[in-house]
Amino acid sequence: QGVPVDFVAPKEGFFTRSDPFCIPRGAKNPDIAKAFINFSCTAAPQQAMAEKLFYASPNQKVVYPPDIAKRVVVATKEDMARAVPENFEVIVDNLPEWRRRWDAWKQS
Repeated sequence: QGVPVDFVAPKEGFFTRSDPFCIPRGAKNPDIAKAFINFSCTAAPQQAMAEKLFYASPNQKVVYPPDIAKRVVVATKEDMARAVPENFEVIVDNLPEWRRRWDAWKQS
């Protein structure tokens, strides 16, 4: 079935990534958007994301079945102390150059 893979939090630290929900200013249906966000955070959709995408959920009502639990990345407090959140200012400032380098590497 392939090579075993596991989550490891390097002692030097690791980057975290978030997938926030956003409602654009001036959205035509902000109340519907808020309702969707609230629904998305309930147990059933969060459970489905864990089972399909192996995302950990902040919803305490989500229970991971044993076969899913071993695949969902849930960091310990010690791991999270070494977490480095994304710095969007650095990303925005460097993205054009990073894209140029990525494209050049892919074409080489």
